[in-house]
Amino acid sequence: MRNYFVDIFHFFEHRKTVFYLTLFSLCICCIYYASKIEIKQNVMHMLPKDKNIEAFANFFENSKYADKVIVGLSMKGENDLDQLINITDSLSYTLQSAMGTLVESIEHKSNDSLTSVLLDVINDHLPIFLDSIDYYIIDSLISDASIKNKLNENLTTLSSFEALALKDYIYRDPLGIHYLAYNKLKGLQFTEDFSLYDEHFLSKDERYVVLFINPSFPSANSKKTVEFTNKLEQIVSEFKSNHNQTNIIYFGAPIVSAGNAIQINKDTRLTLGLSIILIVLLIILFFKNRFSWIIILIPVVFGALFSLAIIYLIQGDISVMALAGGSLILGIAINYSLHFLTHLTEQPNRQQTIVDLTFPMTIGSLTTILGFLSLQFVNAPVLKDLGLFAAFSLIGAALATLIILPQLVSTYDNINADSQISTKYSNFIYKFQTSKYTLWIIIILTPIFLFYAKNVTFENDLNKINFMSRETQTAQDTFNKMSSQFQKSVFLLSSGNSLEEAQINNEKLHSTLDFAKTSKFVNAFICPTQILPSLYEQQKRILKWNSFWTSSKKENLFQRLQFEGIQLGYNSSFTTSFEESLNSKYTTLSDSDISIFKNTIIKNFIESKDSTFTIINILKANNSQLNNLYDLFNSNKEVKIFDRQFVTDHLIKIVSDNFTFISLFTSLIVLFALFLIYGRIELTLISFLPMVISWIWILGIMSIFNIKFNIINIILSTFIFALGDDYCIFTMDGLIQKYAKGVHHLKSISISIFLSVLTTLIGLGILIFSKHPAMFSIALISIIGILCVWIISQTLQPLLFKILITNRTKNKLHPLSFFKLIKTFIAFAYFVFGALLLVIIGFILTKLIPIEKKKLKYLYHYILCNFTKSLIYLMANVKKKIINPLNENHKSPSIIIANHQSFLDILSLVMLHPKFILLTNHWVWNSPIFGLVVQMADYLKAQDAEINIPFLKEKIKEGYSIVIFPEGTRSFDGQMKRFHKGAFLLAEQLDVDILPIVLHGTGYCMSKGDFLLKNGQITIEYLPRILITNMDFGITYQEKTKNISKYFKQKYIDLATQIEDVNYFHDQLIGNYILKGPVLEWYMRIKLKLEKNYKFMDEIIPLKNNILDIGCGYGFLDYFLAFRSSHRSISALDFDVEKISIASNGYLRPSNLTFETANILEYQMKCYDTIIISDVLHYLNDHQQNEILESCIMALNPNGQLIIRDGIKEKKNRHKGTQFSEFLSTKVFNFNKVSESGLSFISSNLIYTFVKNNNLSIEEVDSTKLTSNITFILKKS
Repeated sequence: MRNYFVDIFHFFEHRKTVFYLTLFSLCICCIYYASKIEIKQNVMHMLPKDKNIEAFANFFENSKYADKVIVGLSMKGENDLDQLINITDSLSYTLQSAMGTLVESIEHKSNDSLTSVLLDVINDHLPIFLDSIDYYIIDSLISDASIKNKLNENLTTLSSFEALALKDYIYRDPLGIHYLAYNKLKGLQFTEDFSLYDEHFLSKDERYVVLFINPSFPSANSKKTVEFTNKLEQIVSEFKSNHNQTNIIYFGAPIVSAGNAIQINKDTRLTLGLSIILIVLLIILFFKNRFSWIIILIPVVFGALFSLAIIYLIQGDISVMALAGGSLILGIAINYSLHFLTHLTEQPNRQQTIVDLTFPMTIGSLTTILGFLSLQFVNAPVLKDLGLFAAFSLIGAALATLIILPQLVSTYDNINADSQISTKYSNFIYKFQTSKYTLWIIIILTPIFLFYAKNVTFENDLNKINFMSRETQTAQDTFNKMSSQFQKSVFLLSSGNSLEEAQINNEKLHSTLDFAKTSKFVNAFICPTQILPSLYEQQKRILKWNSFWTSSKKENLFQRLQFEGIQLGYNSSFTTSFEESLNSKYTTLSDSDISIFKNTIIKNFIESKDSTFTIINILKANNSQLNNLYDLFNSNKEVKIFDRQFVTDHLIKIVSDNFTFISLFTSLIVLFALFLIYGRIELTLISFLPMVISWIWILGIMSIFNIKFNIINIILSTFIFALGDDYCIFTMDGLIQKYAKGVHHLKSISISIFLSVLTTLIGLGILIFSKHPAMFSIALISIIGILCVWIISQTLQPLLFKILITNRTKNKLHPLSFFKLIKTFIAFAYFVFGALLLVIIGFILTKLIPIEKKKLKYLYHYILCNFTKSLIYLMANVKKKIINPLNENHKSPSIIIANHQSFLDILSLVMLHPKFILLTNHWVWNSPIFGLVVQMADYLKAQDAEINIPFLKEKIKEGYSIVIFPEGTRSFDGQMKRFHKGAFLLAEQLDVDILPIVLHGTGYCMSKGDFLLKNGQITIEYLPRILITNMDFGITYQEKTKNISKYFKQKYIDLATQIEDVNYFHDQLIGNYILKGPVLEWYMRIKLKLEKNYKFMDEIIPLKNNILDIGCGYGFLDYFLAFRSSHRSISALDFDVEKISIASNGYLRPSNLTFETANILEYQMKCYDTIIISDVLHYLNDHQQNEILESCIMALNPNGQLIIRDGIKEKKNRHKGTQFSEFLSTKVFNFNKVSESGLSFISSNLIYTFVKNNNLSIEEVDSTKLTSNITFILKKS
């Protein structure tokens, strides 16, 4: 096909100024747009799109609750709590002053003044803080017994030292109704895990005094978390030096986030710097040029800039994680320039390098690009961005390699690969590929790895891919033992466009929360709206209060209080404050009251962002009931529920599902793309199977060494798959080039792949020295994956190609065809099944049924005959023809002789009649399964025939004929061998006729030494019986052997001549050209169909002839002519080197056919009987046309013929069809090359004038309808 990259190369090669201006402009545009792209750094925005995960992301991005840092202080010796509290206060003040704007607040003690303010608000708005359950409690509190008990308790309190502090509260609420509201504050405090000591938070074991730091930023902000952590570490370090008896630990989400960021930064700087140095040194060392690394990086850098520019134009932003992961893709992009330079050092021609690399590079990048674009179907934004960045990077890198590098590399003509390294590596790979152990190693290891592969797991614990220093890990363990406030919490979120709406939505959950608690789904819960209800709920509760306290109820309560109080010694006015409180006109909370709650006790439970308010409920879940808890709330679409482990599991499931989808979808895309590219299932599978085997190895090794996938290293799998795809396609192209044209590109391809492996291993494998678990896992997967992909692609793929194709064609066997293989398998399976069934039937007939054996034997033969017939006719790709002009019916026994080319001969003869006894060789007689069938049918070994004469005579009497192959064995090349005398001696001894049966086609349909069932025709021809009384062939058996052999071989030649026309060789010619490229195969099939297998040319050229074919193209015609007769000597010429290379490398090319690359205008012709100029003259100008015709006439032998076929321009209507076909051939598919002067179609006048001037005879043949092609046969007298 036309190579547009070559056209671009020629255009810029002569216009360097235009090239550099174009390149400069393109680079400026890419840099400009790339610089404008927004890089999304917030990790939470990169998570998959899912309701619960989005809620989780927003919560941890905005919520201060999740970002608390807990600091614990203890004494190294015996604890002195008072001293420790003083040190804690000192540290708190130091942190508050030193941390500045990084800290929003520090909670190091309980704030009594705030508590007092909160209690005042509750007292002033009591009904608002009471729910329906509280009224049942109030009913019990105002009972007579309860009143009496409570007044007694109050009296005791008023008599104690607490009286001074509690007197006002007791008189205001003697029954403790307000405590119902006060108790609701307890659920919002840290009282569960910490106790209070001197207003400070103390661990339950009283070893640690703790304080809480509330950062002023979310922990997702990695830049701020690093600054915060460094500052905290500095302050704590200095503080500990001044208080050396104090132990200080701290932990929280910002600390973990900062630890990851700091360690990744350290590891990246170390490994990136080292890998760049090593890669540059490697490239310089190999190519022996200090500028080579710059040249190699040009497509890589251009691809990245090109990708960023395109993504900016598409969506305007990209995830930082996609860029980080996308940097791995540059490892694929660097392959392109490595392939280019390595190929150029082996074959220093830039244009030819472009031609050689265009197909594998465009196809390799296409399949990889399609694979990465499949990431657009997943719901993870970071993977979508990665797919776009990778796809456009590879497009840019491939275009830069094929367009930019050829222009720049001419400046550095002294780039040469280290030949010593190349030779050593090539020898190593060749030995490894050809070693008999290699295939066995792959065959043995692959099932083992496949067995283990299913056990590869996904890492569910994200902490294991987080980096935590020893100090941080110790702090985490200590606080986990001390407090479970965060780890055991499940978050339940409700939202609204206003605080009121959010509160109303949250209040709808109250009954469900109560149910969850009574059902033991949760042990406890914190619900902010129970302490701060919505305005609507406040109004309802006030109405409830007013309706509850009727005038009569209040009057009755006051009277009973007075009565019981006076009896206990209270003065008569002790209920005055209570009466005032109960008779108060309560109102809803004011804005200032609400602010007090929002800024204090429920500060961390209400979030607002972009006019959306979110209320956070915290549930203390029962771990065994987590699933039930989630089922309870997941049905409510207005709320979101999650905990860290749930989100982690959900995230991993999404990533795992996406990975499964990506793997399957990408594999199908690549498989389909490979099929479209190669046009053959065989080549597709040879290319794809190594990728599959590579992944079996990777997964197996991971399983054996307990290496797990995680959400970080799983992204690398797409990169490894892409590398494998790239390696396999380049390797396949090298194998095809060698097979089709005899061009040895495999060396340069193997070396460039090896360099790619080394550079990638250096770039990623060096991360093995990282301390960060995620980066270490990337390195581990990289090393395993890349080595597996490299080993398999460089060994299994060439081995498969060799076993399935080249080894067969070296032995003149048809390369394996997928559909032929399927048909072969079906026939073989039927044969094995039938043979097993025949063994069973034979055992039953001969051993179990007590009937006359002769009848049973005939029945067995009858079944065997019909089985072989069904088997032969099952072979759908094999046509069958029986020629029996004398209607031979085998009623009279005979010695049947037949030629022997294939195992199919046995089946073909056995199906003819039940009463046959075959004399076979020991291989058939002893073969598994079918050997038993042969023995049960009383067939004999040929060498045992003489000692079994009595048995054979008995069979003759029973009407059986004896079948013998006089050649003794199958012929490998189809040529009939010498007949042995045994068959003719046996005919004489048994006194029976000889019946010759000629078999044709079996040797091709299933050749000796091959199992493949090919498309063809089996012909069985009965020759007349040679009666025992017939002396025409001699008197003695020796004479008959010689004469009948001669007669038989002539009959075979006559049959072959009749059958083996051009159509007979169609399948053989197809086999000669398949697997050399889809376009060539497509072109060949169309050409053969249009030319009707060149039947006309074969008919007009004698079978014994010396032929010159000018402009032979791919040589289709010449192969047909050579196949048809070995007495034709054919010389075929063409100007196109590629066509001649393909034609010459046909595995079926006979010795009477030669191909040569030549310019016919300069070619020294010899003498020929026939010269063919088919579809050539219109590529020459008028002068050249006459010159060629004159040369041809001079080279013709007397009575020779010149066959000219070309488009005649006088046939105006049909000539349009010729011009269109030439347009496709020269402009679109580039099958044929045109000179600068263009096409020059001939006229019939030119031919007839030439004939007249040279005294020639002429015959004109017009056999086409759609084109103006006319055939002229010019004969020289």
